[in-house]
Amino acid sequence: MSATSFAKHPPFDSLPTLTGLDAGTLRLGTFEAQYSLLFQEALSEVSDGRISDEERARLDLAAATLGLDPVRVARVEAALRAQGSADAGRNPRDTLADVEDPSSFSRLSSAHISVKLEAAGRAQAISVTFEPMHEREDVETARLSPEHVRRHQDLEVLHHRYDAAERDDKIDAQWCTAAVLVNRGAATPEETGFYELHRTRAPPRPRAALTAEGWTRLFHPAQDLLTSAIFEVIAPAALLCRVAAMRADRSLVVIDERQRQDPATSTVSAVRALAWSAATLGLQTPPIFVAPRIDAGLELVAHVPPATRVGARMLEGQTATQLAFHAARHLTWFRGDHFVCTLVPTLADLCDLFVAALLIGAPELVMQAPASAEKSRPQLVAEALAPILESGPVHRLRDLVTEFAAQGGVSDLQTWAHAAGHTAGRAGLLLCGDLAAASEIVAKEPDGADRVRDLELFFASDAATELRERLGIAML
Repeated sequence: MSATSFAKHPPFDSLPTLTGLDAGTLRLGTFEAQYSLLFQEALSEVSDGRISDEERARLDLAAATLGLDPVRVARVEAALRAQGSADAGRNPRDTLADVEDPSSFSRLSSAHISVKLEAAGRAQAISVTFEPMHEREDVETARLSPEHVRRHQDLEVLHHRYDAAERDDKIDAQWCTAAVLVNRGAATPEETGFYELHRTRAPPRPRAALTAEGWTRLFHPAQDLLTSAIFEVIAPAALLCRVAAMRADRSLVVIDERQRQDPATSTVSAVRALAWSAATLGLQTPPIFVAPRIDAGLELVAHVPPATRVGARMLEGQTATQLAFHAARHLTWFRGDHFVCTLVPTLADLCDLFVAALLIGAPELVMQAPASAEKSRPQLVAEALAPILESGPVHRLRDLVTEFAAQGGVSDLQTWAHAAGHTAGRAGLLLCGDLAAASEIVAKEPDGADRVRDLELFFASDAATELRERLGIAML
């Protein structure tokens, strides 16, 4: 099916009515962000980092117009210069939220962060340490494992759920459960018949958008919400610093403005699917650019604001159901709490960002630097991020770090990132409404069996049934 003909994909012809409240899109600062962009552009025009007097006058005028304090302006500039040097040589296209492999599980080494109160002279200080993550039999780790329950027990539970839903006349729960049994090749003839009778070959038509509260039901159970909240606060500053680094080493992706699409008038099905998915998920539609000559799918481009570039793989050969899955999964990474995964290539870098956030939120933290370095990398990252954060986010960060320490001060970032990837897959399944189609896509990706398994767990859950009811797509 051609993806260039809007008429062939009628599910995307109208957008669900938004609630008026954003459900979690990355929020950028206002004046500081604008000035940061101007300064980054000025730096990109020179090779030695020296800004001309004329350009300096333009920047000073811009700062004054935006009402920025000169001292703060100087701190922002210093931070952006420092970040550009610190990130030189890194591959900007290599992230934990790759287009085709959104969670990059294979890149996540086993580690967790431990924050502990320790004596520091007469006062109490917090020491941040990295420790290997040993195998633990806790609930969240078990939920991530596809082997957490024996297969025959799973099937017994699924058959029981199907029978209970049929007895209680809960058609949607009955059908979703049947879909899982069919997907696992364990459905009875009756279950298979019921599944085929009610299966459609197009995405559902939502009548409402997902709210912030609804997202809490969509999150994977192992995705620690406090860790997410901390990442959400620092994500805008991290984006600005990343863009500064990419400008400095000339690796910033150049987008052709002639390729920009208006979702309201575009006839490209992938573009319409992105706008439809964003509206359904309660998120803002990012700037969308179509690049038919690029061999890629949906690419998140680190710009301010971040954008989506649609490559050749999404412009032909995709059904409406497949487009709905790809679009919804892709847009999940535009959430403020998930966005940091698009900026870093490894778990170690994610750890650096997290510890940097802790250092900003609690200046009394003690961070032990390697013997060969004057400062640890998290400290350098914190010094780059802090000047760009406005006072409101800094106060929010302090409250979150206090809460983090009170809850024991431990965040398993491997599990968090892994779970964020599963959340993205769940969003794709919720909007495409077809477990078989979603499973076919993720089965071909790294850790495909694990991803399929989580989609099955979600689709046969009370959370999925409730969310389908909220969106108005449940079978009645």
